Order: sequence, then structure tokens, then C-alpha cells
Amino acid sequence: MKILMIEDNPVDQMLVTQALRRVEDLIYELTICSSLDSAMEFLDRASIDVVLLDLWLPDSEGLDTCHKLVAAVPDTPVVVLTGTDDRALATDAMRSGAQDYLVKGAYPGSSIVRVLQYAIDRFQFQRELKNRENRFQEVLSHLPAIIWTTDSAMTITNIVGAGMEALQLDLPVIVGRKLQDLFLVTGDSPGAIHAHQQALTGQSVVYESAWMNRVFEVRLDPLHDVDHEVVGAVGVALDVTERRRLDREMHFARLVQEELLPNRHPHLDGFEIFGASYPAKQTCGDWFDYLYFPDGSLGLVVGDVSGKGFGPAILSASMAAYLDVLADRDSDLKEILMACNRLLCRRHLNGHFAVLSLGQLHPGVKRVTYGGAGERMLVISSSGEIKQKVASSGFPLGLTDQFPYDEPSVVWLESGDILLLLTDGFREATNLQDVMFGEQRIADAVAANAHCPAHEIFEALRQAIFTFAGGQHQQDDMTGIVVKVLDT
Repeated sequence: MKILMIEDNPVDQMLVTQALRRVEDLIYELTICSSLDSAMEFLDRASIDVVLLDLWLPDSEGLDTCHKLVAAVPDTPVVVLTGTDDRALATDAMRSGAQDYLVKGAYPGSSIVRVLQYAIDRFQFQRELKNRENRFQEVLSHLPAIIWTTDSAMTITNIVGAGMEALQLDLPVIVGRKLQDLFLVTGDSPGAIHAHQQALTGQSVVYESAWMNRVFEVRLDPLHDVDHEVVGAVGVALDVTERRRLDREMHFARLVQEELLPNRHPHLDGFEIFGASYPAKQTCGDWFDYLYFPDGSLGLVVGDVSGKGFGPAILSASMAAYLDVLADRDSDLKEILMACNRLLCRRHLNGHFAVLSLGQLHPGVKRVTYGGAGERMLVISSSGEIKQKVASSGFPLGLTDQFPYDEPSVVWLESGDILLLLTDGFREATNLQDVMFGEQRIADAVAANAHCPAHEIFEALRQAIFTFAGGQHQQDDMTGIVVKVLDT
């Protein structure tokens, strides 16, 4: 332990030295300075664990002595030496930054060591606490939120958070103001005042508040003192203005998507057809559609644009429109795929592409023509066997226009066969062990319900996936068309 004693009285110097010598197994180094100036010079070149300070020195007197030393060495604990009549002064010195005090003349060695070690430990604890508080305040200041406290009179006592930037208000304008006055100036609704009144009665409150053209999600809790009495409130507000705007846009995009999806399923001689789309989020890049070709055949479309959210949703709507226009002019699946791919490649989709299932049925003919772009079609027999995995005709749309698409596949069907045009959200759904549902489980779920109408087969497949996933939230968009071949 390195100790600096600042004391001009030789008797007190001797008493402290003798007291330290009497402590067994104490390893220490004692330096004595007789004035504050000489002590300051020593501290400039030496490292000390603790300082014993007499407040009355030749070059400094009273509390001023403590103030000067603490300001000069803020990282070193100070213990004040005081006479029996100076205990009140010593207490004031502790309020000024000293850690403890010793009464002169009462120098049992063990007592000195205990006081000095306590001063060191307490000082280190306070410094660590201060550092943590500073780090905490720094974190709070960068949070995208506003955090504040109020007292029992609803006066703001503190406020921090990066969320203040959007309000363009200075802290001096807010701290010390009453909520009633602040909201009167800034035009807020009375909801915030009522919520703070509830918090003062001991209630926690969650509410949404509109303030200064921003929208906030707010949680308000009672603030208690050491006796558990409510003395104010502490609140946290998250700025959700942008989220609310995006929610409105996403909602609008979803409405547009729903309007573009078929509102009825086609009736085609020899077939029962059902399609549906279930997004994992509010909007998705999946869609399904039915095309009516010039030769009287029916087109089945199931598409999946890469990515999630607003952009893929708009792109899927554009693709649906492309295919609709192309199908009005041509019944050839290969030509339609190639034309749609050229259109998308010209648009430079910023990394987006589209996987497409495109089937074609003729009334009364047990045959399907299939021309997928990056996705295959499953044909399930009435016994539940995967009768055929009909391959894709080429790359997903929008990746490249350098390679032609293959001729579509033609598959002859039998009564009871079931066609599945599905996005990857079905087979890639996972359970809690991260095992994928897969095509065989799809076939099993369909086979177990092969006697049911097409729409019930679709819903049974979705329920099987939900059960397999252990009730987890749907992870990916699920869109598809189920076609059941009827007896004719």
C-alpha cells in the first residue's frame, strides 16, 4: 500500500508512522509532505494508493485544502486527518470528495489500516459505479428512443435518448418543465397527462401518443423511492412514425395483391381446381393466377419472387400483369416464358428473380402441359405415390436471357391424380429440430385426403405442415394450386 501523508505537525507524523509499524504483515510505503504544494509536486511524478490529508497546512486551510487536492488528483482516494473538534468539518470534507476521516491522536494501527483500505475499496467501487453509469448514459443517448423521469408534480427531471433528435428540441427546453406546460406548447393530446397521473397512483401504462407530428409507443411505470413510495414516473417512448408509415404502405400493397389474386376458381370439364396464397408477412412475393389462352385452354400460374416485403410484392403484381397480356396473344408456354424472361431481364431487378410454375389444361382432356422456370410440378396418384416430378423448363425468370427454355413437358393423367403447383414454402417448412417437411410428407398428406375436394386437400396440407412445425409461426410464404383429375 503506497500512502502519502500531508501533515506539517511532526508529532502527528511520528504517531502515524509508529502506528503503521505496529501492524503485522503490512507491506506499505509511506511518504510524508509538510505542505500542499510539495505534495502536489510529489503527486505529479508518483503513483499513490491513498492520501492522508491534514486540512490545516502552512499553505492551505480548511475545506479549501480538500477541494484543491481532490481537484488535482481525482483518481486517488483521500482520508482527512482532523482534531476532535473538527468532525463537522471532516464530514463536510467527505461531501467534497474525501472518502473518510481519522481523528488525530487516535491511531491504533489496525484502525488506520482498516480506514485506509476501506477508503481505497470504496473509492474504486464509486469509480466503477460512475464508469458504469457513464457507459449506461452513453448507451441511452444512442438508443432510438426517449427515456425520461418526472417527479410527483409531473415536472421532467431528466431526459435522454437519440429519439430527441427527430423532435429538434434542446434538453434545457424540456428539463425542469411541467408536462402540462410542455404539451400545451407542442400541441400533444391529453393522453400523456392522464397516463402520468395513472403512474403516480402506482399503475404501469402502455399507450400510443402523437407528439410534434411523430408517433410514439410509450411505456410508463411508477418511480419509487427507497421506502417504496411513488415519487414520480419513468417512461420509455419508441418513435414508430416510420414503422406506422411502412405498415400503411404494406397494408395498401397487400390490398393491391389481394385484388390481383383470383376471386373465384375456374370450372373446367374433367378437373377440380383450387388455389390460395398465405403470406408469412403482411405482403409477399408469391402469387397465383389463372390464364385464359386463345385456344380455349386454361393456364395455371404459381410464382415466387425472391425476397420479402414491399418490393417483391410489387414485382409479383407486375409479373402477373405481364403474363396476363402475353396469354391473350399466345397459347405456347415456351414462348410465354421466354417473352416474360426478356421483359424482366431488361428491367434490371437489383438481384430479384422469379421462380414460376406454369401449367396448361385442356377441357375434357386428361393431360397437363408444364413449363416451369426454376420450379417443378408434382403429380400424385390417388394411392399417394409421387407419380411424377415434372421438371422445370429452364432458369428462374429475370436471371439471364442468354439461354432458351426447353419445350414444355406433356404428362398424361388418370382419374384421381392430383397436380400440385407449390412454392417452396411448403416443402421447406421446418420443425423444431430444423428438419424440412419435404416432398414425401407433402405426398403423404395429400394421399390421406385424396378422397376430399381440392380445397380440402389444400387446407389439409397446410394443417399437416403446421402440426409438423410444432405450431411455429409460418416461416415462408405458402402459395399453390391443387388440381384434382375427375372421373369423366
